[in-house]
Amino acid sequence: MPYTVLDAERYQLLTLRRRQRAKRLENSGGSILVDHTCNISYIPDGSIIKASMSPTSNIWEINLPRDFNKSVKKVAKRLDAIAYL
Repeated sequence: MPYTVLDAERYQLLTLRRRQRAKRLENSGGSILVDHTCNISYIPDGSIIKASMSPTSNIWEINLPRDFNKSVKKVAKRLDAIAYL
């Protein structure tokens, strides 16, 4: 189950390592890729945020909590995400 891309132009700018996640993390309810301009007030409680190490990309991977019972797609669109899983 690869990422569902919402913004193809920004997705192409990601490093290959970020684009190759094939499945959700074991203890995650979903993953969302956003850039640093997203509104952090919409990030669900209990989420884990991983920032990229590259100072030029400023991409965050948000791993939702395992018991997250809402639509990952709706949260991704609200955050103006690049892609979601």
